[in-house]
Amino acid sequence: MNKNYQLFVDFLEPVLKTWGGENEKERALLGIFEETGELIGKFKKQLRGDKVSDLDIKKEIGDLLYYLRIFAELEKIEIVDHNVNYSKFSKDFFLKRFSLDYFYLFTDDKKTPFNSILSLTFELISLLKYDLSEILEINQKKLSDRKKRNVIKGNGDNR
Repeated sequence: MNKNYQLFVDFLEPVLKTWGGENEKERALLGIFEETGELIGKFKKQLRGDKVSDLDIKKEIGDLLYYLRIFAELEKIEIVDHNVNYSKFSKDFFLKRFSLDYFYLFTDDKKTPFNSILSLTFELISLLKYDLSEILEINQKKLSDRKKRNVIKGNGDNR
């Protein structure tokens, strides 16, 4: 298993420290959709010329990975290293492909679209020249801080 996949597998422990409550599977699935929308929204803002920081994008990717990791655990999805090289594709390709794979998360076979989404996310991180361990650390620190301050529930990115 390559380094990114192992980091993702190991990300379960910090995720579980901030996860819980009612309707876990449904919340995890909806969280995947929500965070993907927020990530795509950052790219949309870039296209219209708005300034979007790398940190803002990394935070959204971290939030997406958080929900992907808990979803994999709750659904007992085997995380498979696809080892696909999408480097010849553009950011536009990723956005189109994401939307197709998300639809299939509602089917009985969640493993195939899940692992495709995970692979695409890792390739997007690579395309943007980001470091996965840094993204996961940013997410872990943010959620640990929220838990300590008892603001896991609530609204806004900077609560």
